[in-house]
Amino acid sequence: MIATHIDAHPKALTEEQVEFFNHEYVSTFGRILTDEELSALRFAYERVWADHLVPPDREESAIPGHPSVTMEEFYHETPFTELVANDNILMLASQVLRVKPTDLVYVGGYLHWQRLQLDWNYSDWFWDGWHVDWQPNLHPLTHVNVWVYLDDCTREEGATQVLLGSCEKMRENLRAGLTEQDQWAENSVHTGIREMMDTVGDDPEKGTWGEAPAGGGTLWTSYLWHRIAPNHSGVRRRLVTLEYDIRGVGDDLPPNGTRVPVSLIDERMTQEQRREMAGMLPEDKRYLIPVE
Repeated sequence: MIATHIDAHPKALTEEQVEFFNHEYVSTFGRILTDEELSALRFAYERVWADHLVPPDREESAIPGHPSVTMEEFYHETPFTELVANDNILMLASQVLRVKPTDLVYVGGYLHWQRLQLDWNYSDWFWDGWHVDWQPNLHPLTHVNVWVYLDDCTREEGATQVLLGSCEKMRENLRAGLTEQDQWAENSVHTGIREMMDTVGDDPEKGTWGEAPAGGGTLWTSYLWHRIAPNHSGVRRRLVTLEYDIRGVGDDLPPNGTRVPVSLIDERMTQEQRREMAGMLPEDKRYLIPVE
């Protein structure tokens, strides 16, 4: 469990919880969905994957048995689009970004599937799995990922393992003048990060895990060092990712040799799809979907 865990059905976050997230870029949260919401999401999830179990035009992910589909392929399922405007999720996302919910814009999402038949350990794989999805920067946080679990997720189900302290170490490297090219040179890992990884190794007792119950999940940013864990449970790990930006801020950050997460909606969804998606939301929540 993450050191600062947000309890089920929170009304608001404490300043300690917000500060923890803005330092570590990860927190877990307890159940925030109702039985009815969870049931609808599970049925919708199965309908989507019935069409995508063997996608003919999609290469397998580098992660063993962990394919995913993006929002333009499942937004038509109302429970997933309604989840974008869930008040509890908007509260969590807006408070860790220190803005009002109306300052948020939804920028994309994924459905993930971790297959049952694969049984592996890191020693079986060609690398140890640790990675970041995007480079960090020294600007205030403007982007947050929200993972919502559709089933209980523990280490047995392959809960994601995170490297606490890695974001601060990355910021130290940036302040010390390491460029993105330095950090991503061949066989290079940021100064101090490899030592942290070696300390954790493959010992599960030394790890920090994104464990949460069904209807709960994990808040995190793409700057966090993390890795998937083997799923030894015999059941699928089912989850949906939602991503939010602060409206009008992310694209205007001054360059400092780093990248910020891209908007999947801008890259992959047509204006017609966005208008259709917005129309599925309550009128006072349609601001979440960017439509020209």
